[in-house]
Amino acid sequence: MLCDMRCCVIMLANCPHACPVVPPVFVVRPRNQVVAVGRTVTFQCEATGNPQPAIFWQREGSQNLLFSYQPPQPSSRVSVSQTGDLTITDAERSDVGYYSCQALNIAGSVITKALLEVTDVVSDRPPPVVRQGPTNQTVSVDGTVVLSCLAMGKPTPTILWRKDGVLVSTHDSRVKQLDTGALQIRYAKVTHNTLNY
Repeated sequence: MLCDMRCCVIMLANCPHACPVVPPVFVVRPRNQVVAVGRTVTFQCEATGNPQPAIFWQREGSQNLLFSYQPPQPSSRVSVSQTGDLTITDAERSDVGYYSCQALNIAGSVITKALLEVTDVVSDRPPPVVRQGPTNQTVSVDGTVVLSCLAMGKPTPTILWRKDGVLVSTHDSRVKQLDTGALQIRYAKVTHNTLNY
C-alpha cells in the first residue's frame, strides 16, 4: 500500500491553531525478533504527541508505506493495527530485513527500526524461558502495582502483556511497560480486581 506523503501531512495539519503542538515521542519501540517460517510475528510501536502522531511502517529498501488507518489487503500477509503494531503472518525467508516505524505529526517526526530474522524451523533457536512471572497481588485503590516478568533467551525476548486476552496498550497514561519488561499500573481501579494479566 502506497501513500502520498504530501496527502498524509495535509491530513495531519487539520489541528486548530489554538491547540498546543507537541512533537512525537516513542513510548514503545520495536525490538529485533526471530520467527520460524510459517509463523506470525508482531512488532510493537507506539508514540505520543499533539496532535496524536500517525504511525506508519516501511520495510528497508521498499517505497511502500503501511499506515494504521489503512484497511488491510485481503491477499497481504502484512498489516498495521490501529495502535501502530506491525504484524506479519505466515512468515517467509524473503521477509528478512529491517522494518522502520515512523511517528509523524505537524510538530515533527521520529523514526526507529527493528530487524526481523526468519528461521527454517523453530529448533534453530531455543525458545525463550520465563524466569519470573507475575504473581497475584492486592493493592489499594489509587495505588501502584508492578507485575514482574523476567524472560531469558537469544536474541532477547520481546515481552508482551495481555489483559483478559487483549494486548495491553500504553496509550493509557496509567499503564507503562518498564525496561525490565515489568508492567506498572498507577492509580489502580476497583475493576482491575477481576482482570487477569
